Amino acid sequence: MKENDMDAGLAVLADHRTPAEGAEFRELVSDWMETVLAHTAGDLFGPTVDPIRRASADLCSTLRIVSLRRGRRTVKEYDGVPEHYPTFWQAGLERPEEMSLVLTAKQADGSMGFPRLVTAAHRFADAPEWMTLTAEAQLAKSAVADGARLPEDFAAALRRHAERHPVQFGFVADDAEPPASALERSLGLFEEDTRPRSDHSIRGYSWVMVINPRVLEAAGGLSHLTGSGAFTAVETLSEGRVFLRATATLQEYTGAAVERVHTALEPVLPWGRPKFDPNLAYRRLIYST
Repeated sequence: MKENDMDAGLAVLADHRTPAEGAEFRELVSDWMETVLAHTAGDLFGPTVDPIRRASADLCSTLRIVSLRRGRRTVKEYDGVPEHYPTFWQAGLERPEEMSLVLTAKQADGSMGFPRLVTAAHRFADAPEWMTLTAEAQLAKSAVADGARLPEDFAAALRRHAERHPVQFGFVADDAEPPASALERSLGLFEEDTRPRSDHSIRGYSWVMVINPRVLEAAGGLSHLTGSGAFTAVETLSEGRVFLRATATLQEYTGAAVERVHTALEPVLPWGRPKFDPNLAYRRLIYST
């Protein structure tokens, strides 16, 4: 999210090793989009009917495919109507650079407005063995106000996804610019460089995270994280992955809570602390003194 949008936006991200087979890639992307929509569509768009497959009078739906072949990038976009989904999912067999579904609410005059939800899969030319699944929501009002449902929706979607798939790293945050984390942006790091280090480090720290078993061990183990006082929830998922939640609500994740998380996870974070930038003060990070 950009600075002027950050209070009305939220993101969830999950890193994966890219499946070797196109069918597995397509299934992973499909399950991600279905999971995100199952947890968020009702709160974002109201009582819509199966927005991933059916056009709605109140929603504008767009399917986007970005492919890279022989150094040339091709972008194709389709209206998100039922007859275009077979083409969209067929493209998934080629494991493209990007697949995304964009849902935007229509205003009374027919123009596009808020909320807006972009659910996507990204691959990277510099690190094709890795992929990142993301969902970003932009709202007309704060995503972290009292009673806001979206942070809980995104946290539940990430937890559900990580129970079923081998997530290497994941987070929910209102200060990130997916597919990068706030820490990567602040340190000037490229996610193509940090993502391949996921066996022993993480790309940032946030309110809600999922870490893999190797990172858990490098961080000091389950007992260290549980006893650190940094997390209100430390839950073991399938295959040793761990779901972490810093505070009961995203709104409470400030100041001392951010510092506790940073301290608990410092052994597995990229080296260095960013310098404070008043133009980026919304980022929930610990800065150099």
